[in-house]
Amino acid sequence: MNTSLITLLCAVAASISAPVSAQVFDNARLRAAATGQAVVVGHANFRLIPGAVVRPADATRSAATMPSLQSTQTSATAPVARVDRYAIYLDNASTVDSVARTTRSEPSTSVVVALETRSGQVALLGASIKLFDTTPAIARALATRTGGRLIYASTIDGSAMIGYDSVITALDNCRQLQGSNGVGSIKPEVIAHTARPL
Repeated sequence: MNTSLITLLCAVAASISAPVSAQVFDNARLRAAATGQAVVVGHANFRLIPGAVVRPADATRSAATMPSLQSTQTSATAPVARVDRYAIYLDNASTVDSVARTTRSEPSTSVVVALETRSGQVALLGASIKLFDTTPAIARALATRTGGRLIYASTIDGSAMIGYDSVITALDNCRQLQGSNGVGSIKPEVIAHTARPL
């Protein structure tokens, strides 16, 4: 009985340590690729990863057979991270072509990959900006002025969200609108990392 328990514990320990080591490797690749524009959101600092391709994770999982953990760690076409419903790949021509063939989906244009510089956590920045301490009238006027569309505006908590066609447009307008009259603060939309298996 003790031998079976020890064997089981060893198997569990091995299965837990493999994903942790894979995450460290992928994190190092992501840190090296984070060479883009710096973005500040509250107290967090992000660095964009310009060479990253974002695809819906569900399409990636359903189109490809689930490879073993060992092959996932070494495969060039494996995602380096998953955030929310998206899989993230580092951009090189063979990876992009291979993933596009297996998933039959286009890369997402509504999100870009960023790395939180202090923690090393991956996040996605969306094509929207969030406004705080404002009114629906002011939010509507700012959306019209900047070519965005008002997604929502709340009179209860004073928040609003303006959507744009691209993340870069959203980031540019976020920076441009800082300090606008009638708005407490403006932040880009951040889709935070949640623990998901690679």
